[in-house]
Amino acid sequence: MVTVRGFEHLFQPIKIGPVTIRNRIYSTPHTLAYPEFAPGSPYVPLPSERMAYYYAERARGGIGLIIMHASSVHPSSDYLFMPHLFDRRSITMLKKIADSVHEHGAKIFVQLWHGGHHATNYLTGHPPVSSSQIPDVAPSAPLQTPLVPKELEVEEIHEIQRAFAETAKICKEAGFDGIELHGTHSYLIEQFLSPFWNKRTDEYGGSLENRMRFLLETLQLIRKECGYDVALGVRMIADEMLPGGLSLEDNKVIAQKLEESGLVDFLDVDIGTYHTIPVMIAPHGIGPLHEVDYIAAIKSAVKRIPVLGCPGRLVDPYDAERLLAEGKMDMVGGARLFIADPEWPNKVKEGRLDDIIRCISCNYCIARLFTLPYVGVTCAINPVTGREKEWGTGTLKAADKVRNVIVVGGGPAGMEVARVAALRGHNVTLYEKASHLGGRLLLESKLPSKDVYAGTIRWFERQLQRLGVKVVTNHEVSAKMVLDQNPDVVVIATGASYSRTGVSGFISSPIKGWDQKHVLTPEMVINGEAKVGENILILEEENNTMAADLAVMLASKGKRVEIVTRWQFVGAGMFQTLQMAYYYPLLYKYGVVMTPNHYISEIGPDYVKLFNIFTSEEFVRKGVDTVILVTMRQSNDQLYKELKGKHPNLHRVGDCVAPRDLGWIMYEAHKLGRAI
Repeated sequence: MVTVRGFEHLFQPIKIGPVTIRNRIYSTPHTLAYPEFAPGSPYVPLPSERMAYYYAERARGGIGLIIMHASSVHPSSDYLFMPHLFDRRSITMLKKIADSVHEHGAKIFVQLWHGGHHATNYLTGHPPVSSSQIPDVAPSAPLQTPLVPKELEVEEIHEIQRAFAETAKICKEAGFDGIELHGTHSYLIEQFLSPFWNKRTDEYGGSLENRMRFLLETLQLIRKECGYDVALGVRMIADEMLPGGLSLEDNKVIAQKLEESGLVDFLDVDIGTYHTIPVMIAPHGIGPLHEVDYIAAIKSAVKRIPVLGCPGRLVDPYDAERLLAEGKMDMVGGARLFIADPEWPNKVKEGRLDDIIRCISCNYCIARLFTLPYVGVTCAINPVTGREKEWGTGTLKAADKVRNVIVVGGGPAGMEVARVAALRGHNVTLYEKASHLGGRLLLESKLPSKDVYAGTIRWFERQLQRLGVKVVTNHEVSAKMVLDQNPDVVVIATGASYSRTGVSGFISSPIKGWDQKHVLTPEMVINGEAKVGENILILEEENNTMAADLAVMLASKGKRVEIVTRWQFVGAGMFQTLQMAYYYPLLYKYGVVMTPNHYISEIGPDYVKLFNIFTSEEFVRKGVDTVILVTMRQSNDQLYKELKGKHPNLHRVGDCVAPRDLGWIMYEAHKLGRAI
């Protein structure tokens, strides 16, 4: 029996059907978008070597069970490059994925999926299908027309059910330990189960018995094809949170009926649909463990089969242990915590809790699915994620020659370069002109919803100290000082600062009136460097969360705030990170006025002149005593320019090269640290 002091429940084995799993930690299925396309068939995505390396890294990290992400069972279900497992050409790589996980002692299930009306079918050209002709609520791209599906005919229902079973057989042949049917998040199985979507009047609609028929018949076919020597279960929803949808009590009954059927070995419980994205994939700002009571309610409804649960924003291992000890669930899991740190289980087991890279729930990983599908899931704070073949465990080698390295700038890029260079054995000194490390992370950690960012800074501080990096704060570095020290390598990571002029790609000249004392940048507001009045206008150009964060912070203190943006809506980029549904209720709650399709032409002493970007019509907003320009960040590259040509091994990295999102600068910094 495995016991780990303080985590006696977390590291106990568990049996799910015929499968024994070494601990109670599992990776919930999460789409990666790492496709390999079938030779000669550019529209057929298959499992990939990149997936094998990704899952192997997490198995090596000590996890008990991995559930491979949603994978298509039929040509009528295609979305986000999910692999077509119904194509037998998938079996070679499926075997490699299963073998790579088993090599490190973990078990692997696969989640079989049909998207129903959410399937875009861009690759196959097949019309979306569903239980009834109810459109999807959340198109896969901003402002896309919702997909209206074809109502499935009975013979088509049977075809899809057979496809589930035949695909399950392929996965069993490839060596997978279990099968999970994706029955939640408003995909096809849930579209049959839920009266919100299912309006049928035949044997597959109406009563709960009829609405469960699609799922139960599918499970029966899978058992017929695969027998009982693989685990079989359902990922089910605890509460749709939809008027006219499935309530918690409804789903407790469904859980009981699934157990009574004798067809399933486990339930994997989650909450949320595309209607309620913030509870399904919670961004920072929503507290951790918000799903626990729902999962516990489903567990209370069944007697024999294990209930797996994703508590929501899980990062703390003591929370995981407590949930198991209290009987809230039988296995505890998540996705983003292992995206951020695949070694989470081993670090817990070895008592290295301070070494855990804690997920900041920024949903950068999710955004990669929508913005760069061929890049797929990566992590803002762990650049190794998605690059495990090149950068995974065992790939970082000691340097051939130990060098003296100076890094100037203690923001995320500077800290990552220093950390990786020190891991390779170099002598590293890190200079920061402020009193604390963190840079842009420190700035954003002062915002109400992003205090979690401070944890990343603390992690870096601990790693740098452990690696012997000499950290010097409150020290502004000059070119002469660098040259006088005669280091072998110099890295400039001096970041970027918001421009106070209002210059942007839309208006490349300074806004008239920008130089008045009541015109501020986000840094000036967040750091308390300037007085903020009562009537505030924020110009948003960055298309991210900064303007919304400032507005909520100020409006919650009783100030009157308006956000003006030339985009169609405030924070349009938040669509891709699923944060919009979190921020907008707050903006409305605090009475923030949002004015899209406009820009500033002039700032006066107590007014702002706006113009409509489509009609050029101007009007004046009077009584404005503070203007905050969230337009662009400019690189702080003066020191680099002064040193260029004067040192033979000079590099710059991160925002001081060009301001970008956190994930890209961390990637660049990690890459440079490996190259030094």
